[in-house]
Amino acid sequence: MATITDFESWLDRIRPKSTIDVYSLYRAIIDQENLGRFHCLKNDAQLFLRTDKTDEVLMLASDEAVKESLSTLRRRFSIEGDIRGWYITRRAMERYHE
Repeated sequence: MATITDFESWLDRIRPKSTIDVYSLYRAIIDQENLGRFHCLKNDAQLFLRTDKTDEVLMLASDEAVKESLSTLRRRFSIEGDIRGWYITRRAMERYHE
């Protein structure tokens, strides 16, 4: 397994599309624990993330890298305010359109 540090490239490879995937990834990074299909390992200041969608392991090497990755998720998926509120709203909209 290769280890990479480029969050945007890793995100392009795993392509989270569902609201549940985006929420799970965001919460996995914040809580630094496994959630959904995202597996985390904390080692000192480094956070490692992996998923079944790629053989690459993402390494977030610092608190700054964690903040940048969360900012990228917020930008890419138009997350405003609280992630839980975003999740609840999106899930309600998805159910309405089913």
